[in-house]
Amino acid sequence: MTVRAGAEVVTPISRGAVAVVGNAQSVHVRARAAALQTLGYQVTLITSQKVEGVACLQASLEDYVVPTKRWGKLGARIAKLRAVVSIFARHRGEATHIHYAQGLWAGLGFILGARPLIVTVMGGDILFGEQVSSSWADRALTKLLLRNADLVTAKSEHLARVVRSFGVSERKVMVLYWGVDTAAFRPIDGVPLRRKLGLSPDDLVLLSPRFLKPLYNVHNIVEALPLIRARGHKARLLVIDYGAEPAYRAQVLRRAGELGLAEDVILLPPRPREQMPEIYAASDVVVSVPSSDGMPMTVLEAMACGKPTVVTDLQHYRELFLDGENVITCSTTAEGIAQAVGRLATQPELTSRLVENALKTVAERADLRSELARLNERLVEIVDGHRRRQPLAVRVLAFLLLVLAALQQAVRSSLKASPRAV
Repeated sequence: MTVRAGAEVVTPISRGAVAVVGNAQSVHVRARAAALQTLGYQVTLITSQKVEGVACLQASLEDYVVPTKRWGKLGARIAKLRAVVSIFARHRGEATHIHYAQGLWAGLGFILGARPLIVTVMGGDILFGEQVSSSWADRALTKLLLRNADLVTAKSEHLARVVRSFGVSERKVMVLYWGVDTAAFRPIDGVPLRRKLGLSPDDLVLLSPRFLKPLYNVHNIVEALPLIRARGHKARLLVIDYGAEPAYRAQVLRRAGELGLAEDVILLPPRPREQMPEIYAASDVVVSVPSSDGMPMTVLEAMACGKPTVVTDLQHYRELFLDGENVITCSTTAEGIAQAVGRLATQPELTSRLVENALKTVAERADLRSELARLNERLVEIVDGHRRRQPLAVRVLAFLLLVLAALQQAVRSSLKASPRAV
């Protein structure tokens, strides 16, 4: 049912219904959708492709795309676009929570008038040029989306400052770490998994829990292993094979072989989130050294599991991660990583203090239950009552920017595919 207010159509909000828009393959998106469901909301995860093990309902392209052989690739793209429109139409009137403020799904959700509109920025979507390349149309659409959202959550003060720099009202921006489920992520015995992996009690086991991509400098962790060994420690490395770029994975493994460490760099297949605590428990030191980042959930998980953690010395980390207090910071170089790990290996008092303070940091500032309570207060404020769609002129502008972004992407793809002129 709709209600007319003047010349505008107002759609009543379905109390308690939230459509979460995001990539279901992202462990963070799945966890956040499940967390919203624990608050009592009826959650549907809108995604391009369904995955197993999601705690809430899913709506995906496979449910809505009508196969067609007409017009080849163009016909397939039109069918996909119609499916996305159908999905959003099906969930009109529900609070819409977009995770990642770039791309087709975010743009269409905005253009089709989803309200109330909550956007959670992830990092790469707003740190233009740092993590992913984007066209000026992509950037303009992202800024327009954020300025017109009812609430924008950012997982660090640094990301919140970036959002505000786009002209987003202060009252709309909320720093939300999301946090860690401390009932699941807690110190446990790692000996069983160490035995299963063939790790001895004397091994100094490092863990890289981040994406296996160049941004996260896993190759430099591998390069650090001989330096750590030269200091008298039998260092070995566990790498989660998650979100890997195949060429980069091959590069990392090839370099491990060249260094004579093929047996000491152990690639672990991606694990369900509930199995990650035992991975953390099997390690001695967790190493997370990206060149750019938001606020890494994996570091908070490691801290909650009682593991000393080495992180990049990024300025915006310092709102939570303090060198010598709850983490050790370093450069992204192999030497920097080796020195940081060496400090932990030779200073047990330091390690104990870091672990104690890290557990306290998570409990006081990054506990999932506390963060959800804060989020729920804001959701109740904006979900109650009615929300008008964005002005038509704003949505038309967003549509034009989305078309331009798609055209620019097509041109870039065409140039990459074309052979260089001789």
